[in-house]
Amino acid sequence: MYAIGVNPWVWASPVDDEALAELIPRIAAFGFDAVELPIEQPGDWDPIRTRDLLAAHGLVAVGVCAVTPPGRELVDAAPDVVEATVAYLKGCVASAAAVGAGCVGGPVYASVGRTWRMSPAARAACYADFRRALAPVAEQAGECGVSIGVEALNRYETSVVNTIEQTVELIDGLPPSVGIMIDTYHMNIEEADPYAALAVAGRHIKHVQVSGTNRGAPGADHFDWPRFFTVLRDTGYQGSICIESFTAENETIATAAAIWRPLAPSQDRLATDGLRYLRELLG
Repeated sequence: MYAIGVNPWVWASPVDDEALAELIPRIAAFGFDAVELPIEQPGDWDPIRTRDLLAAHGLVAVGVCAVTPPGRELVDAAPDVVEATVAYLKGCVASAAAVGAGCVGGPVYASVGRTWRMSPAARAACYADFRRALAPVAEQAGECGVSIGVEALNRYETSVVNTIEQTVELIDGLPPSVGIMIDTYHMNIEEADPYAALAVAGRHIKHVQVSGTNRGAPGADHFDWPRFFTVLRDTGYQGSICIESFTAENETIATAAAIWRPLAPSQDRLATDGLRYLRELLG
């Protein structure tokens, strides 16, 4: 029912032209249908070259992952920082359109790891600031036929939105090009009932990332995957399912994602075990 993809972060960071030249043939050989492509820095990969490389191996790009290190902020930040972040996100939208990906997803509101306490009034102001800042990106996305999937992160990585309910509030009033990117890893930490939260996300869902509860392969964990996919089907979502995990061999990404030990016998096994489980479950 769903195209199944994988993020090259499973093996490499940054995901650049050199990494993709090596990984795309392997990902295709493993039997995946699709990839999602992170942009850590503008120009990491060339959209036209990447589009042609994917087509040559029978794969499609289904998403572009916006990456928000310190200094990429749309809220509670200086005007020049917000302006630069808007420019970065517009670049992500342009790259997604060029490579044929339908969604730009990520924690597009603030940098990962940035947390601060907010009163109800301060939170309402923060959300209003986000909507104003994202508006030109949303407009461009709508014109390009690309959606924006806003991702809630766990409490250790952000204080802006941790739950689906908060994310629905955050995007309220933005155009239909803006919705939610589901990430099961964060939902498992933050949602009292992740399956009920998935139903709340419902029509807002633009993209879905899956990983085991320890960031390993889906299926090798305690998450109720059959229940998750039953609810997802009931929402009417017809997009792709992408495995997102990270390599422990790159110090920068391992530290950012708190990957302190190998999560599978090899990164290839993480990807292929997850793919096999999803194929068996989804039919």
